[in-house]
Amino acid sequence: MPQKVKYLLSILEKKDRHIFAAHLFLNIVSPALDIFSFSMLLHLLNRLLSGMQPNRFWTIACACLTAGCGAKGLLDLYRARVANHFLYGSAQTLSFRFFDLFLHEGLLDHNKKSPMQAVEIIWQDTLGSIRIVLDAVSVVTQSCTLAAYATVLVYRTAWLGVASIVLLMLWMVLRYHTMRERIAQFGELRRSCLIQANANITTSFGAYKELHTSRRTKHLQNRFEETSRRYAKVESDFTYLQNLALVLIRDSVIAAIYLLLLFVLLFEIDLGTIIPYLVIYATLMIKLEPISYGIVSGLNRIQFSTKSFEVVRETYERWLAYRQAAQEASRRRQITPTFRHGLEVRGLTFGYPGKRLLFDNAEMSIPAGKTVALIGASGAGKTTLLDLLLGLLHPQAGSICFDSYDLVSGSDGEGKCTAFLGEIVSYIPQTVYLNGETVRHNVAFMESYDGIDEERVIECLKAAQVWEDVREMPQGIDTLIGESGVTVSGGQRQRIALARALYKDFELLILDEATAGLDNRTEKAVMDSIERIKGGKTILLVTHHMALAERCDMIYRIDGTKLVRVR
Repeated sequence: MPQKVKYLLSILEKKDRHIFAAHLFLNIVSPALDIFSFSMLLHLLNRLLSGMQPNRFWTIACACLTAGCGAKGLLDLYRARVANHFLYGSAQTLSFRFFDLFLHEGLLDHNKKSPMQAVEIIWQDTLGSIRIVLDAVSVVTQSCTLAAYATVLVYRTAWLGVASIVLLMLWMVLRYHTMRERIAQFGELRRSCLIQANANITTSFGAYKELHTSRRTKHLQNRFEETSRRYAKVESDFTYLQNLALVLIRDSVIAAIYLLLLFVLLFEIDLGTIIPYLVIYATLMIKLEPISYGIVSGLNRIQFSTKSFEVVRETYERWLAYRQAAQEASRRRQITPTFRHGLEVRGLTFGYPGKRLLFDNAEMSIPAGKTVALIGASGAGKTTLLDLLLGLLHPQAGSICFDSYDLVSGSDGEGKCTAFLGEIVSYIPQTVYLNGETVRHNVAFMESYDGIDEERVIECLKAAQVWEDVREMPQGIDTLIGESGVTVSGGQRQRIALARALYKDFELLILDEATAGLDNRTEKAVMDSIERIKGGKTILLVTHHMALAERCDMIYRIDGTKLVRVR
């Protein structure tokens, strides 16, 4: 536990550590005041049961203690506020860092996780890990409080207090050590079930038409039912174990009090002499009940969050590596990439880890101002080649040069440097993403809301042969199109994506089957529009349509591991 807390505190921002320090201070002050108040109460009860007559001093003392309890209540409310501020503020800090990582990580790392796993890491794992810090503080402060009350109990009740404390501590230690592995497994299983259940929900929305048409939903329903049942069982079992600890502690304390009463009655001990002793013992034992439960439940919650902590640690280490690489890149000479001569690919060698080479010493030349088609069988590596040209994948060998800038080595004729290809390249992927906002915001996807050029949006929609459709929509370019463009047709969705690519000022336009969803007439109209507006721009398109490829100036075909120019 100390190692986890130390690590989590080390990765937080300075402001979050300051809030933690305030929370820690309040967690020390609050139980200290509680112990002092309770000790005064015990002393007062002891004096009253011993026959002390009320006097002015004790009347004033009671009034002060009453006011102090009210003040402590306000302090506890403020402590809860500080704890929540630390919990959600620190989790938000980690969430933003991880979101930053997921936006900029390499394609291979990106493909290792599903959207549901990313959501779980960003929201739930960060929150669960920060809760470890709060639970650890609670366990430590409550352990100190338990020690203080135990000292009072032993002082007031001698051997009975010693026996009670020893039994209580043995039970707590035994309970924790026998259950911690199982509770850690509960936490990991709960996390896995939640990801799977959310993935099933996402599938039900993403494949709605296929599922609704085929009516073959039983398999998906069964998977969701099984996953949700396992999730419910894990939550139920963990909650049961937590409640079981509370019930056993409470019942054990009450049983100990009744056992003491039974002992008094059996041996006919004078009640007058035993009542003060009995009242103090019962009061302290009842006070120890929630404290001991808080310690056990806090330790259980820490174990329950073990998997979340491991995921956060692994993700944070990757974020650190990414930030270090980004800082090193920022210290290098910054250049603006150009495309006056074109794109040259030399000696390109690439294969996915553990698989055969897709390209081996492949070469390709795309002169500036030309329209180039890339063809090949399905699975030949056309999209992979585009990912390499865009810098999303890193080859094992070779060079990819935009004029003098080599994307692979990160250098030009003057040495190491950094360039952002997005300044000259516009790209339409094979699977188009449209968000749930308006046509306007989907076309100007990379622009801030107040920086959108409406005239340019309309011009690009016209070039993509979709302006007439948009103009007939209820609110025109301000019509909401739904998540993934569900309110527009497949052809309209593809053309809006094309308008997005055209909205950006580019030197090289890369289209990965961008017209695949269009009929022949619309495809021809779109290509005619692109050719009209492209001027001296360069276009690289992946297509299966030979008629479309024949319109291009050059054609490359993927042949085995080589790039062969066929025209």
